[in-house]
Amino acid sequence: GDLYLRGGGDPLLTSQQLFNMALQLKNFGIKEIKGNFFYDDKLLFKKHEVSSIGVGNQTYNPSVSSLSVNFNQFFLIKNKSPKLFSPIPNLSHFNIKKKLQIFSKNIRFKSILRGPNRETWILNKNIKYDFLERLPVKRPSLFTAMLFRHYCKQLGIKLSFPKLKKTPLQNGLIISNNHSKSVLEISELLLEYSNNLTAELLLLNASRKNKSKEVITLRNSAQIMSQWFKEKFPSIFSNDFSIINGSGLTPYNFITAQSLSQFLFKIKNKSFKNRYFWTLFSLAGINGWPKGNMLEKLYNHNVWSKTGSLDYVNLQ
Repeated sequence: GDLYLRGGGDPLLTSQQLFNMALQLKNFGIKEIKGNFFYDDKLLFKKHEVSSIGVGNQTYNPSVSSLSVNFNQFFLIKNKSPKLFSPIPNLSHFNIKKKLQIFSKNIRFKSILRGPNRETWILNKNIKYDFLERLPVKRPSLFTAMLFRHYCKQLGIKLSFPKLKKTPLQNGLIISNNHSKSVLEISELLLEYSNNLTAELLLLNASRKNKSKEVITLRNSAQIMSQWFKEKFPSIFSNDFSIINGSGLTPYNFITAQSLSQFLFKIKNKSFKNRYFWTLFSLAGINGWPKGNMLEKLYNHNVWSKTGSLDYVNLQ
């Protein structure tokens, strides 16, 4: 029969969890799948990168898919032969060009996506690379399936090259099911670590729930959430308020500092399953950036905050 790897939109799926699923497959007594190995990412909208900002090789601008792993990032390791760099692990759909090209020094790597089963990266002759380089995955669903196949191979299970499932699966036996953390736990981690993929997948899942499980784009999902904020908090968010994605990786989100501060003040004492909203933030002296940067008596154990970076900001 066929084997299906279906994505559920978990932003925190890791290699360890994928390997655990491969172990469950082995303990089921399976040594070879003689049919097809399909991956299914139809639950949510998918995209090669969150935003067109930047040069396309920053790990904070990842691809988005309901079937994602390791925050859709991978590593290249420098070696002497036969190639300059090799991916870790060395999955066969990656193609790291041996021949270096010359392009802008601002661009460390260039990606080329030709055909559905290939991800090619080109190196810049003008760059002095580190021993270990980290890059964003551009085909996240295929990457997750290839990584699962890699772990199955380590355990002596033979799978064919993964194929994208284009039609819904009607019936099947569930061999393994990985459960994500709760939305509350994911939100707390997001507020501490500012991961853009996590923010976008939370947005897509929330808007899908709001719109009767339709698959909609990041921009449309953001429009749905913008309207939700305006309806729920009309005295805070005016018609000028708008967002076009969940991570803020764009120059086109519009929210005033006053609106944001009023919103935070209004909901700070709201409880979600006995967890008050403001306790989801990092606490000075305990965790996140404030742990080692707000140690004075005035701030320590007294300031709850969310930190982040702002690129391309013009202060006038």
